[in-house]
Amino acid sequence: MRNIINELKKKRNLARYYNQESIKSMPCDDVTKLIRVIEGALKGRHNNTKAKLLMEAIASGKLFNGAATNLQQEKFKEYVRQLFRPWKLVKAADVSAVGAFKSSTINALRSVIDEKKDDLFPSDSTVSRVRRLLDNYGSEKVGWERRMTRHGEVFYVNFEKAFRLLLKACELDEVATRSSVKVALTVDGADLFRGRTHVSTGIKITDERGVHPVTKQPFSMVNEDLDETYFLKVQSSEVCCVMIIADAVDSKEIYTDVFKEYYDWGESIRLHGLPASELGPALRPFSVVFSNDLKGTWYLTGKGGGC
Repeated sequence: MRNIINELKKKRNLARYYNQESIKSMPCDDVTKLIRVIEGALKGRHNNTKAKLLMEAIASGKLFNGAATNLQQEKFKEYVRQLFRPWKLVKAADVSAVGAFKSSTINALRSVIDEKKDDLFPSDSTVSRVRRLLDNYGSEKVGWERRMTRHGEVFYVNFEKAFRLLLKACELDEVATRSSVKVALTVDGADLFRGRTHVSTGIKITDERGVHPVTKQPFSMVNEDLDETYFLKVQSSEVCCVMIIADAVDSKEIYTDVFKEYYDWGESIRLHGLPASELGPALRPFSVVFSNDLKGTWYLTGKGGGC
C-alpha cells in the first residue's frame, strides 16, 4: 500500500511540474502574464478555491475600478439574451401543448425579470417576425399545399423533400443509398376542443444507425464489456416529421379519402425506394412499418371497431 501511495505522489508531482512548464511555455501575451500572476498569488490552493476568490474579487467592484464587474454583468446579460433567442421562443411555442406558451408568457418574463429594461427578452413583434421568417423558410425548403376536402381543411407537406431532409438530419442519407433504412409511418388524432379534432400522419426514423438531429447522439450505443446495447432518444419528437395535418373529425372515411395518398407513397418507398431526382440520389427500398393505434388499424384494414 505504501508503495502505491508513493507512486501516486510521484505522478502527482510530475503532473504539477509539466503543468507549470506548459504555462511557462505559453506565448507571453498580456493574458498569459495575468494568468501567471494570479496562479502565483494563489499558489497552493485548490483550483475551485482559486476560481471562487477570483469571482469574488470581480463581483466586489474593487478590481480595475469596477470595470471587471460591469463586464461580468454584460456577459451575464448576453448569456440570457442568447438563452432566449427569438427562434428558441418560436420553437418553445411550437412544441408546447396548446395554450401552454403564449405571447403573454414573454411579456410576463419581461415585466417581472427585466425590470431595468436591459432587453433580456425579445419583443412580441420580434418573435412574430422570426416566426414568419421560419414559416417562409420552411415553405421554400420543404414545400406544402392546402386542400379543401369534404372532411375539412387539409395540409400536405412535400413527402419526398421532408423525408430526405429528415434522413440527412439523422445522418442516414448516405446509408440509404447503400442499404435499407428502417422507418415507421404513424397516424394519430387529438381533440382541439369540444367537437373539434385534428388528425395527422407522419414518418419517424427507427433505424438504430442514425443520430439525433439536434444533439447528434447516436440512437444506439454498445457496451462491449457487458455485451449490451443501449438506445438513446429514440422516442424524441425531433426524429419525426408530420406529413399531413387534417382539420377534420377522425373517421374511417378520412383514411380512405385523405390519407390514402400518403400510405400509397409509403408502400412505394417500401417496394422501390426513391429514384434519383434533383432532390438527391436514388435511395434503396426502405424497411417500413405502420405504427398505428388500434382505431387506425381498424380503419385501415376495414375490420373491427365494434368496441
